Amino acid sequence: MPRAPVEAAAAPPFVSRQVSSARRCYRDLRQGPRVGVALAVVSAGYEQCRPDYLMRRRDFPWYGIELISAGGGTLDVGGAQHDLVPGLVFTYGPGIAHAIAAAPTQPPGKWYLDLAGSDVEPLLRSTGLAPGTAGLIAEQTPARALFELLVETGRRSGPEADDLLAALARALLQAVAHPRPSAVPDETVARASYERCAAWLERHAAHGAGVQEAAVALELSAAHVSRLFQRFARTSPGAYARRIRLQRAADRLLAGAERVHVIAEAAGYADQFHFSRAFTREFGVPPRDFRTGSRGS
Repeated sequence: MPRAPVEAAAAPPFVSRQVSSARRCYRDLRQGPRVGVALAVVSAGYEQCRPDYLMRRRDFPWYGIELISAGGGTLDVGGAQHDLVPGLVFTYGPGIAHAIAAAPTQPPGKWYLDLAGSDVEPLLRSTGLAPGTAGLIAEQTPARALFELLVETGRRSGPEADDLLAALARALLQAVAHPRPSAVPDETVARASYERCAAWLERHAAHGAGVQEAAVALELSAAHVSRLFQRFARTSPGAYARRIRLQRAADRLLAGAERVHVIAEAAGYADQFHFSRAFTREFGVPPRDFRTGSRGS
């Protein structure tokens, strides 16, 4: 039988009291192996640490994932030290010693998720989050929204909540997967260049701009822009821009009665036929069916 969530007033001993505010949920807090359990959420929450926050653990009974959202401090995990900065994600687990110390003038706010089950460690390793590692994720990740949903869902009871929590936890691991190293200058510079390119395309791709225009505007070579997208987005800048144009076109299809050929031209397509083919390849239905089907007609 699924266990009802534990109320925050009954905070277990593994939770720090050195916080000025917190929102948490607790599920099944049993320690040790769980026979037949692939992935289960143990606890999740957000903590605003106090200036005196200091957490030292030689061990931990579950697998923990934390994400810094504000403030600073230091982290020791996996034999390496890292600065706590917004966007830093780190993991720990059974047998992984770790220490977290707040910056007294700007203590951190952080999300956490504790997991148990046979699938957890393999999932962490496959997403570049092996216990004892730390790295930085991009600002536009949906991780924070997923943490919010985990806490909200974790306050419910019943098997539906357990199933949804497991699905949200898997989605979160994908959202923070393969973080970039937190202390490699070359990586930081490259990531900043990629994010500039992505932001530029977000603003201009809907009007037909692509890799060449982005390269000129940002004073980079087109080849370098392509390498950045392959490295950080695992796609080409052309495919990234095309997705933006087609997504905006889909919005226009739903927003009013504009003719399809007008929307096609605005999206940078020479004719309606090529637009329809690209739209169908991207979304699985042609533009006219998308418009009428979405309205139930």
